[in-house]
Amino acid sequence: MYYFHESRFDNGQLVDLGERRRAIDKFEMGNPYFHAYYKKAFITMRKGEIAWVVYKKNHHNGTYHAGALYQGMTEEEKEKIGEDVHLRFNVNNIKRNPICKDKNTFKGRADYYELIREVGRDLCEEGEWTNAANLYARSLADIKNMPRKIRDELSEEQLAYRKQMLVVLNQNIALCKIKKGMSDDAIKHSKEVLKLEEKNTKAMYRLAQGYRMKAEFEPAKEVLTKAINIEPNNTTLREEYKSLMEQKKAKEAQWYGKMSGFFEQKKFNDMEVQDEQDRILRERLWNKMQREHEEAERKAEEEAEKEAAQQ
Repeated sequence: MYYFHESRFDNGQLVDLGERRRAIDKFEMGNPYFHAYYKKAFITMRKGEIAWVVYKKNHHNGTYHAGALYQGMTEEEKEKIGEDVHLRFNVNNIKRNPICKDKNTFKGRADYYELIREVGRDLCEEGEWTNAANLYARSLADIKNMPRKIRDELSEEQLAYRKQMLVVLNQNIALCKIKKGMSDDAIKHSKEVLKLEEKNTKAMYRLAQGYRMKAEFEPAKEVLTKAINIEPNNTTLREEYKSLMEQKKAKEAQWYGKMSGFFEQKKFNDMEVQDEQDRILRERLWNKMQREHEEAERKAEEEAEKEAAQQ
């Protein structure tokens, strides 16, 4: 979690506008000023929210009042300041890094998957798509690349659960990649889902979104048509199909508008003539090469027959 730190005296006067900091540093260092209220603010806050924490004298120990700003004030100004200091926190980025505690068993990896799903859901709600995708990818690697020793001992139920985990993780990564505008990765992970479940309409939907982002309308149309045939009452699929067709139509109109004048120009006619001449020349060269090849084969056969006759 990253935050901006701002300090003000009790009367609202700015003490300092701190730099961007990592909240985890406070946990690891055991900072004596990092008291329960400070900690609670970080645990409960969401990205974009603001919290004010009041530091009493027994917590800040006069640290702020010992600074040059306070010392340069008159006694009257110091009385107005008061003993308390107010700290303003604005969380602007959240990054979480849960660790798998047991990679030596299927249960350990499955428990880590469940933890990643929970953490990833929170990150997606905060719009932290990159962090979420990285965590999903880490869990995916753990599930996909299980040692043979673990895989060979899995029951039918565990094998089915492993397949479900692979499906969910690939789907979630595809969603994160779409949100980040990374169409190729979204397509890749959607296809991985369809290898496991060929009728998974959610994966088809995201695959179509990936194609659409690349303006590859025909593949997107084909995928959505297949998905709608599987779930004809799925309004999300139908709305996506309608939107795709509108985008495709608008794009084609734009392309045709740019090319409309070009097709009537003499330059294009000259290009057509040149293309025809090139085609004729290629055809002649091909025929010549074919004749030469046939002649070489005929001579080789004759030589082989002469050698056989001499023997």
